[in-house]
Amino acid sequence: MDEKTKEQVHNDLKKVFASVCQNTIELDYFNEIFFEETDFIYLSYAQYKDKPGSLKGFALVQKKPTYFYISIICSNKKPMVTRANPEVVYGAELVETIKKHAKSLRRMKSVKLDALPHVITFYKMKLGFEIDGENKVERNKAAEDFFNEFKKTKKYKGANFESLIDDYKVARKPGTDPLFRPFSIMILGKVRRNKKEFSKLDEHGLPMIYKLKNL
Repeated sequence: MDEKTKEQVHNDLKKVFASVCQNTIELDYFNEIFFEETDFIYLSYAQYKDKPGSLKGFALVQKKPTYFYISIICSNKKPMVTRANPEVVYGAELVETIKKHAKSLRRMKSVKLDALPHVITFYKMKLGFEIDGENKVERNKAAEDFFNEFKKTKKYKGANFESLIDDYKVARKPGTDPLFRPFSIMILGKVRRNKKEFSKLDEHGLPMIYKLKNL
């Protein structure tokens, strides 16, 4: 992509940035990543019969030696359902496109990202991502605290960190499990009066990975 085209794409994305990213990302951060750390740009549009409609999502990706890293991904929370695309979900559509692109390139072994709290279970249960056990970055404190409580229970004794989302389902009713409250705080950010008891994941998210051999 030449500089003139990249500048045009940047201007187009800025026009829809607020509505598509919905205040989850700072504009300054987006600008920095776009111009300094982006190798591939993916766009997702609403479809109206045989022609594209408005932009509903985008992703900025870095190409590392053996994996793709999704730096930013934003999508409309309420995708337009049409007869032409009755089940389109823009965020999932973008991720699947990124997976296929990475798979098509030699030496690419995985796709990585840092998942924000409210989408961790979506990436895990719907898109096949796992907690990145090989990531050497210091673990998020909220996740570490929860995992330490997780290991204390008789049912989950001996479980490893990478199985955290696998072995503990978010679809539990309040009061049915002593870990429901801290899990809800960590994933959903429902701190309220429980701030001293537990904390939510911070803005850096949780490292996750999709291994391309699974595709």
